[in-house]
Amino acid sequence: MIVGDLAILAFAAAQGAVVFATAYVVLRFARTAHPLAKLMAMPLSLAAWLAMTIGAYVLMGGEGGLMDGLGMLLFLCFTATVSSGVYLVGWLLAPLWSRRVGPLP
Repeated sequence: MIVGDLAILAFAAAQGAVVFATAYVVLRFARTAHPLAKLMAMPLSLAAWLAMTIGAYVLMGGEGGLMDGLGMLLFLCFTATVSSGVYLVGWLLAPLWSRRVGPLP
């Protein structure tokens, strides 16, 4: 049971990592690191990931029934969204962690 939960958590983290990596690479090519650009790139990358996931489901013959795979598709979309949100918060807060704050005078 714990192994299954850890596998689901690892898969969700991997989905978020793919979404983050896509947004990161796009912003590197655009040569920008502005926080607003990050806020725009991450949802666009997530939308592309979800579109590919849903497209794969449809191409494999998904009939749309909850027990015919739609439940798993909804779960995949949900975990990708939550994981991407966690990566986005970490990406936006990363510059705060990298700055060294000296002692107060």
